[in-house]
Amino acid sequence: MKVASQVVFGSFSALALVTFSVACSSPEEIIPTRKGGVFAPVSPTDNPSNVSIPSGLSGIVGGRRLAEGDVGSTSVVALVDARAGGLCTGTLVAENLVVTAGHCLLDGAMTHVVFGDSVNSRDAEVRPIRARGSLLGSVDEYPNNDVAWVKFQGASPKGWERARILDDASVLTPNQPLVLVGYGKTGDGAAPSGRRLTVSTTFGGLVNNDTFRNLLVVGPNRGKGNCFGDSGGPAFAKVDGEWLVVSALSGLEETLTPGLDCASGHTVHNVLGVHKEWISSTSGISLP
Repeated sequence: MKVASQVVFGSFSALALVTFSVACSSPEEIIPTRKGGVFAPVSPTDNPSNVSIPSGLSGIVGGRRLAEGDVGSTSVVALVDARAGGLCTGTLVAENLVVTAGHCLLDGAMTHVVFGDSVNSRDAEVRPIRARGSLLGSVDEYPNNDVAWVKFQGASPKGWERARILDDASVLTPNQPLVLVGYGKTGDGAAPSGRRLTVSTTFGGLVNNDTFRNLLVVGPNRGKGNCFGDSGGPAFAKVDGEWLVVSALSGLEETLTPGLDCASGHTVHNVLGVHKEWISSTSGISLP
């Protein structure tokens, strides 16, 4: 969805419950605004099995399926909207807490968290979202403050583990390897998605000035990166021998990522470490 000279990577459609799809996403569509802060709990549908994406499709540009033990294989989840259709990505950071992008939750979007390699997998487990919070007050702030959290009902499925957030992204070095994970499209104009893929890329730098605050640039690394539906998904970096989640994907921004296309492998993320205290205080869950 395009907002002036910016593109955010959540995917939404107005399809019926039984046909959740991101195929109808339009780059020119304007995201509705919503006041920021902690949102009231939502009342999701009682039938998450209605959340469906066409099979045989996958996400992340230039990516591959995750194998057991891969970075993010037990912490990266999908966020779906069973009411209006929608897809984003998030990272499990506590027993029932997921961090994602603020624009994914605008206008009350997203109803469920899906644990699995595919939204349509018979093995996937679904949890209804029961509370949420966002720093993003309106699209006028984008890409700044594009950080949010959701709490889901119940506990994480067996075998799923939280990812730890990197406190200080300034320790990253130029061109340091990053790992991206997401459920989004495989490229500009690609078919709908819903399968979780991963790709390796590089750290492009931190941006913090009068215009852009607490942002991280990924790439460019042509043919390897994020696309629509990956919004909110993580960039992982290995620091002191441990893979930590550094940021959450926002999308594209004309000044920081010229070209505004998925194929460039050039995207903007929001750094999470600077928002960890806000996530803890507003969600009521202490993060290590």
